[in-house]
Formats: sequence, structure tokens, C-alpha cells
Amino acid sequence: MSAPNLYQTSFLAFLQGCVWTVDEARAGEVRRWPTGPGWDDYWADWDQALFTCSPLLIDKTRRTMASNTVCAFDLWLAAGGTDRRWPILLGSQSHRLILIQAKKLEDKVGSAEFVDRIALMYRHAVEHGIRDRWPGFPTAVFTSGKAHFSNGSHIEAVPQGADQIRGPGATLIHMEELGVMEQAEGSVSAAIPALSGVGHLIAVTTPNAASYAKRIRDEELGGDHPAYFEPTRTLPLRHTKDDWFVLEVRGERDVPGYDPKIVGKGMGRSVFRREVQGDWTATTGKLVYEEYGDFHRSLKPIDFDVRRPLVLGWDLPAGTGGTPACVVTQLNTLGQWLILSCLIPRDEENIGVYAFGEWVAQHLHDEFAAPNGVTWQALKLIHYGDPAGNQKPSETQGTKNAGLEARSAFEILRSGERVPLGHTERGQPIYQEKPGFGWVIQPGEVSLTRRIAAVRARLGLVLPEGLPGLVVCPTAKLIDEGFAGGYHFHQRSDGTFEHDPMKNRWSHGMDALSYVASRLFAAKERKPKAEGPPVTRHRPPGRRRE
Repeated sequence: MSAPNLYQTSFLAFLQGCVWTVDEARAGEVRRWPTGPGWDDYWADWDQALFTCSPLLIDKTRRTMASNTVCAFDLWLAAGGTDRRWPILLGSQSHRLILIQAKKLEDKVGSAEFVDRIALMYRHAVEHGIRDRWPGFPTAVFTSGKAHFSNGSHIEAVPQGADQIRGPGATLIHMEELGVMEQAEGSVSAAIPALSGVGHLIAVTTPNAASYAKRIRDEELGGDHPAYFEPTRTLPLRHTKDDWFVLEVRGERDVPGYDPKIVGKGMGRSVFRREVQGDWTATTGKLVYEEYGDFHRSLKPIDFDVRRPLVLGWDLPAGTGGTPACVVTQLNTLGQWLILSCLIPRDEENIGVYAFGEWVAQHLHDEFAAPNGVTWQALKLIHYGDPAGNQKPSETQGTKNAGLEARSAFEILRSGERVPLGHTERGQPIYQEKPGFGWVIQPGEVSLTRRIAAVRARLGLVLPEGLPGLVVCPTAKLIDEGFAGGYHFHQRSDGTFEHDPMKNRWSHGMDALSYVASRLFAAKERKPKAEGPPVTRHRPPGRRRE
């Protein structure tokens, strides 16, 4: 094997000197990788992140060359590239395994399509004399979704799913459009051990509100940076508590000559927000509340009026299972409906109804009572919730709440919880009594159609002096995200949409909100007028009007 050369030891040199690819902006013209003024820091940031950050989530917008950059990195690795920032690459320049995973194997943006991109890069690199620059550059055979290199390295495309990544040993797992994978979390969970502690995971995605990728992106910052990590020069790079690195790539801000009007020509509003503006509240589905916009967002926290009641909405499934949610709202003196906060546990927290009630009580104390010098019990509270919260858990409801006395969610919040601790010597049950919160929750409207209509009517209301009838406080972030796209109708494969909104983390809070709206703002139903000619009423014969 020949000695390493510049293009083998520097991915940046390989990228800028040996890669040709399709230029979407020029009708599919095959062009050399862009270089020159404005590009140097951009590619240097990419180079730094690809080697020193794993797992790495690349949060990108359209036509930022993000996916093609990672494909070029796949090719460089398979060919035997080396770099001291990634020590494993110094051990062996052959027999590397690169897996490319997407939602599907065969699709317009399926994983096999990215192997085709790599094949195009390989062919043009050879045609433009890469072997003169990189002696010993391996030969490669590309078949459907696979590539075999003469140095023993392999590239293979696989669909989403935990069972698609077989065993440890992958040098790189490259995931495409993580934000649209239904099995994203399972795929990532399987990928980490498959890297055997020495490989890298790089996930590329455009924004999608209701996605596992968004949870990765929104995780709080924290954790110690590895010794080899160096921040990029221009591209925003964050390190989360879950030990993910998030590289943000925005075309209008970062890519020389990027014109969002040209890139977004012909796109719908939601697609433009997601694909061009990088808006993580946008969705691939159809918005439930298209009326919502900046008009309804408060730019600063909203003051709470302790003299007026708080109106709480609850999403409490039948029994004590499911994911509970609570929204805190208030009607101010101007008639505006203020959405002040929203509490929703993560799905994996598996929190019970009573524990959720404790969380809500603490929240009421910290945010509304204590700042006004009172206890939460002194607050004026009105509650509306899911009628299913009145149902007691069935005997076949699994083992999560085994041993609890059968009480509905509403009963638990009102009267408390009795937890069996065992029996006395005489066989009598022993209970731990947990006091209730005294909250009386009134059932909201059952009909989803009517609930949505009640919220929609409030969104469309403009009060005197041009004030919005509904205002979302910045502290109610999950409600803002739900309105903006998290709460949506899922699009089927045939292009049509589901009849009911998608069930996800945002749907719990939006349901809780709609139970309140259905009781505060429900439109009165009008009796339908009888069809046909008017009916003439005759007086009985023999009677006279006095």
C-alpha cells in the first residue's frame, strides 16, 4: 500500500479537489465542489464537526449540500482516508463498514439513493484523475444499495428500524432525514452499540416538529466536551446533556449566493418554513390550526392577575394510564384568552396521575401563588378535562398501576389515592392514604370536531383595538409548537391526510386546551329551519278570538 498523501490525510483537500456532484440549482448539472471566497470557513467547520463530534445531528435547510457532504465523507472513509482527530482511522485503511440508513431502502430519498450519489462521486473522481493525486485509490463495484471496494471496505444502504443494523463494527452510520423516520428512536438506540465505541454516528435532517430529531435538538446544553472537540468558526454547534452534538446549517445565513426566494419557489407555507427557513415548529403534515401565527404570540411573559380565576385544561385518559397534560389559562379584563403555561411529561417518564397532580400543584405554587404572596390553595381555579378521566381503570389494564385502589383520574385528583401496603394479621388491607388536591374537574366536550371549532373560533376573534382573542405566552412553549405544527394531520403515502390529528406529545396539550375552549367559547347550536312552505295554523271551529 502506498504512503498516505494529501487527499488521503485531508478530507477537506479531497472534498475541494476531487469531488464532483449534481447541482440542483443548475438543472442537475454535474459540477466540481464549490470553492473560493466565502466557502473556506464553511467547509472548515464541516470538516471539524465530522471528525470530532459524535453522535452528530446536522440540522440543515434545503440546498446547503449537507447530505452530499456526508456522502463525500462516506466515500473518503471507504477509500481509506486517515485523520489524527479520529484515531481509529490510523489503525487500518481498509475493511471499513459504512451503513446508510433512511426511512425506506428504495424511495426518492431512500438510503439506496444515497449510495447512487456516492457512485456518481466515485465515477467522476476517477474520470478526473484522482488516482494521479491519490495513488492506490481503490476500485469499487456499485450494485443496488451496496458498494464493495478493493481494499475490503463496504457501503450498504438499509431502511429504518433497530433490526436493520446487525452487530457491532461499523465505522460510520449515516442516517438521512432522521426527522421523518417513524422508527427514529429505535434506529438510533440500535446504532450506538453497533458503533462498538469507536465509530461515528451522523444524522442529517431538515426540521420536522413532531419528531425524535426535534427532541435531540431541543435537549438542554450540558456535558463536558471531549478533549478533541473544538468549536466551529461560523456554524452554530451545541453539545447537549444527552451527549449529542447539533450542527446548525442555514442556507440564507451560511451558504454563499443562497437565495431563499429561488430555493423556495412554488413551495407551500409549511414546506417553505421547514425546508428553507429551518423552522422546527413546521411539520410535514397538514396544520390543524392554520389560523395561528405571530399575531397570537406574546413577545414577553404575560402578567397573571391573581384576582381573576385560572382556568385549567386537563387531558387525562381513562383510568390512570397514558400521558397526562395540563394547560393553565386565564381570561383577562380585555376578554383575551391567555395561554400561560403547559405541563406534559415526556412519554418515557411514565408518570402516574397522582404524581402529575403533585407536579401541577408545585407549578401553581411556584409560578402563580408564591410571587403573589399566597399558597396555591388560595388561587381561584376552574377545571375542565377529558370526560374519559371519569372512568375507572379496568381490571385488565396491565401492571403499571397494580395494587392501587380502582379510582378514576378525576377522583384521584379530587380525593387522593389509596395505595395498598399489605394486610394485617387478621387479613384486613392496609393502605397508605395520599390526600387529594380538592380539584373538581368538569367534563369537556367529547366531540373532537366541536372542540377544534371552539379553538378555531377563538383564533379568528379580533377584539376591539385590534387585539387577538387568543394569546400564547412564551412560557407555554409546547402550546406554541402545537399550534405551529406539532399538532397536525398525518399525511398518508397516497398524499391524503388522516381524519384525526396525529397522536404525539403536542396532541396531549392541544386536547387539554380544547376541553377548556369547548366550555368557554362553544358556539350555540341553532335548530335547523324546516324546509318547504310555511305552515298555516288554523283555529278550531266555533272559537273566537277575544
